[in-house]
Amino acid sequence: MRRLLLLFGMLLLAFGGFGGSQTWAQVDSSALFEKTLSLRPYHTRNFSFDTTLYHKSDTALYRVWMYDPALRDQQHAYLGVLGSAARPLLLHTGAFKPFQLGFNQYDVYRFDAVNRPYWNVSAPLTDFEFSSGGGNNQQYFKLFHTQNIGKTVNIGAEYRLMSTDGFYQEATMNNRNLSLFGSMVSPRKRYALHANYTTNNNLNEQNGGITPGKLFDSRVLFNPLGVPVNLVGAQSRLNDRNLYAEQQFRLSGADSSFTGIAVFHRIHYQRQYYNYRHRAATSDFYPAIFNDSLGTFDSTASRSMHNSVGLRSLALLGPWQWEVALHQQTAELRTDSFSVQRQNLAWISAVSTYKIAAPLQISVAADYVFANALQRNTHHVEASVAYEPSKNLGLNIRVLDQSQNPGWVSQRFSGNHQQQFNNFNAVQERALELAVDLPMLQLNASTRNIRNFVYFDALGAAQQYTPAVEVLQLGYASKLKLWKFTLEIQHGWQWGMEGPVRAPRFFNRDLLSFGHKFKAGWELQLGTEFRFQSSYLAPGYRPEIGQFVVQDSLQAGGAPIFDLFAAIKVKRTRIFVKFEHANQGFPVSNFYMVPLYPMYDRAFRFGLTWAFYN
Repeated sequence: MRRLLLLFGMLLLAFGGFGGSQTWAQVDSSALFEKTLSLRPYHTRNFSFDTTLYHKSDTALYRVWMYDPALRDQQHAYLGVLGSAARPLLLHTGAFKPFQLGFNQYDVYRFDAVNRPYWNVSAPLTDFEFSSGGGNNQQYFKLFHTQNIGKTVNIGAEYRLMSTDGFYQEATMNNRNLSLFGSMVSPRKRYALHANYTTNNNLNEQNGGITPGKLFDSRVLFNPLGVPVNLVGAQSRLNDRNLYAEQQFRLSGADSSFTGIAVFHRIHYQRQYYNYRHRAATSDFYPAIFNDSLGTFDSTASRSMHNSVGLRSLALLGPWQWEVALHQQTAELRTDSFSVQRQNLAWISAVSTYKIAAPLQISVAADYVFANALQRNTHHVEASVAYEPSKNLGLNIRVLDQSQNPGWVSQRFSGNHQQQFNNFNAVQERALELAVDLPMLQLNASTRNIRNFVYFDALGAAQQYTPAVEVLQLGYASKLKLWKFTLEIQHGWQWGMEGPVRAPRFFNRDLLSFGHKFKAGWELQLGTEFRFQSSYLAPGYRPEIGQFVVQDSLQAGGAPIFDLFAAIKVKRTRIFVKFEHANQGFPVSNFYMVPLYPMYDRAFRFGLTWAFYN
């Protein structure tokens, strides 16, 4: 009988320097491992529907207190409360997307329809997460369930709610995400189907930030609800709905070894829109009025249909894996004036991975858009070489060259306060990345050349910065353990930002924890987490267009944040308490996370996760 791991709770959170591949996992060695239970998450991008290979999860206390998605992996600058608009601190142009609407401020909270995991389980699994606390009624809730129907069909659902009243006036957030998914593999493993319906809905009050003054600048504690804000009665909604399906049929190869060649087809329908409403259109907050002086309703929406057909190898354990595909996408953009613009795209893609020897692997991926309504051509090429002679020793070199369309919100936007009619050039990025994994240290270095950078100026107008910007990024991460104490550090530096290209010079996340395991099988963890980012002229936020904008008057960051936490695991339940921003008032009184959006007050949080199965 195969030895199978018990999986429940949150997926293991990765830790490491930016751009690296190494993760440090705390293996759950408690008696909860059950040999008769099979719970397997996997992704269709694994080149096969062979679910005997899967990503491991566990029930360890590792970062169980990190309920906020904006703080789980890399740090983000956000508007101060759970579920608010966020942007990454690490500077790059983003993953290659031939078409994108351009409202990315809530991406960190979204369920990804294209890259969502699927499951194969021998017993129904239900996972529950909840956290609450603080003076702003902040709540996080997640419910996950999956089960097999027979041996080859799996269905499941995942729901997530993030809500808060906000620390300041007019800052209520309500983010709801739902994903329904299912998969089917034929008995002889000739045919496989994976499908999901995913929707993300972000409904948020927008106060435009606080009005700076002596009250905020004072070192004396004050009531945040008494601080005046720039907007009253403004609200935004960002919603996307997705239907995604991928099916493949094995043309050749043995039934049991998952070898051969398969033909596959993907289809992805997406509807996305951003709405902004405000009953006071003449507020001094706005730069102009184009349509209605009595009220405002700004809306930009798109819908797209993406089809892909291709061939892939099924030699999952063999030395060579490959995939080639032809893609076609049709998209429509609708603005508040009800004009419709269409874009047709067609491109080819190829991916190949070859293991020269056991520790040496070469990977190449390429996309070329040969039919493009916006640019003559856009493309994406990357190649990497990985050498990993042992588990904790490795070297990875990656080269990237890509050119992609700007988001459509910067090209075409017609609202009550902003009008965008641009024909920007493609945004280009070339990068060389290096990652070195050592037994107790990970080093990362990258150099990026960014050209035609698209940004929004202080008034919310889209602009393009054509000169090339050379950015150097360095980072390291380490994990040290002495007796029951563990120290984890993650530091990153960036140089070369200029003009409207803004990012902090330094940012870090450090963790010191004490862990103890009782004879009864309980586990206890106590610790503190330290976060910091250097002060810089960070982008501000304009809600009427849903974008971060360049500003030159206010500094953000420059102050440390200490969190204290305690967590305990009892059988299948994990409980934590957290004292966030425990050092508020020291060494500085108050500071901005994003200009005009102060860092939140100190607050207590309580949370638990509970997994159960039949």
